[in-house]
Amino acid sequence: MIRDGLWVACSHPYIQIAAPNRPILLGSEPGRLQLRGDSLEAKLTAYVTTVPRPLVSLEVELPPYFGVDFSKETEAIFLSTGITVPCRILKGNMFSTAPSTIWLRPLQEITQGALSAAVSKVVFAIPNFPDFLAHGFVRALPRGGAKREDEIRLQFSDWSVTIENTTDIAERKESLTDDGGFGITALGVLERTDRQPFSWDDAAPQVEALRVFLSFVCGRWTGPMLPAGVNSADEPVWFRWSVPLVDQGLFAVTWFDNHHGTVLTDLAPGFMAKWNDPLWKEAFSYAIYWFVRANSAAAGADGSLILSQAALETLSWTYLVSISGMSRTKFKSLTAAEAIRQLLTTLSIPSVVPAALASLQILASTCIPADGVSAVVAVRNGLAHPEKHKTVMPVIEAWTLGQRFVELVILRLCAFNGEHANRTNMVRWVGQVERLPWA
Repeated sequence: MIRDGLWVACSHPYIQIAAPNRPILLGSEPGRLQLRGDSLEAKLTAYVTTVPRPLVSLEVELPPYFGVDFSKETEAIFLSTGITVPCRILKGNMFSTAPSTIWLRPLQEITQGALSAAVSKVVFAIPNFPDFLAHGFVRALPRGGAKREDEIRLQFSDWSVTIENTTDIAERKESLTDDGGFGITALGVLERTDRQPFSWDDAAPQVEALRVFLSFVCGRWTGPMLPAGVNSADEPVWFRWSVPLVDQGLFAVTWFDNHHGTVLTDLAPGFMAKWNDPLWKEAFSYAIYWFVRANSAAAGADGSLILSQAALETLSWTYLVSISGMSRTKFKSLTAAEAIRQLLTTLSIPSVVPAALASLQILASTCIPADGVSAVVAVRNGLAHPEKHKTVMPVIEAWTLGQRFVELVILRLCAFNGEHANRTNMVRWVGQVERLPWA
């Protein structure tokens, strides 16, 4: 495969990529297409297309007078490897008297090379990851002078990960901030801490864990894409055309302040320890899924609040029943507010309503007990049972506090004691952080 669009540097990875919201060329090679029962020789060109969301697509040129049936699936065969990939036809002309182009969507992930082969590291890109300050170092420029660059360093179990922004992050950040959409903004390397070789089967669980971890950090879906195995001579051994679920744009309200990237170094070991525990892996999978969806504007403040409470109830059940030994009968006798409040109390997380959430604070004063948990659940119940509540409920403020509770619970469970951004501080600037309640 000619890797026109992808590859690797020596000590740090890079990927030649298009501007944000433009297709990323992955490669091009001779292939064969099975269409209408016919076998057609054709050049297969692979891209990561960005509309409506990042996905791998194949571009194929058809000869004149070749009709296309969009209702039928087809197969693309890469002649260099013999790999056969089932595809769905996305767009093109049903019939043309001139050469025409069709686009295919692979129905399975495309890989090149032997994934069982040993590599020394896996390099990958990260889409829509924020510009950050972290462990800084100075790199000399080719024509003199120097430039500060930063990297996030994660170490957990037997693995280490290094993440850097792309060299043109300033331009990419401006484009994604103004226009939203999709673009690669960071690159990463996964290695074993003992520098021993490993296979994709060894790396795959770590890549999946990173996807969940980085999505929790950003409050948006992101994660490693286009992972590639590299040997000790920095030569490609295998790669996977794999693209994770990605949310558009760069901004989302979250606990992570991107001027304090070093906190991820402290968080990663505790997070990965929980992820490697089957009980907590299941709970975190559900809770972070709901947390990230609730953090998106797509669900609306009302839908997001319901998702936030679902995350809190999942975490409450896991901690109180599976960890603390509360009986199922006892837990089921608790109201949602009681279960969440007991979880917060046990973890030393205050349940008061911050002064910045003035409307929610007024609502809380009418509840028993008069705290943030009561107020959040009251607003959620008002959405589910609107006939019982005639007044306008402070939905956005309840969502804000509910999401903060989820963040604090997960950070506490991961034994994180660093600094964080408090989303309830409505006038916070970038770089403004505070200590956690239990620290």
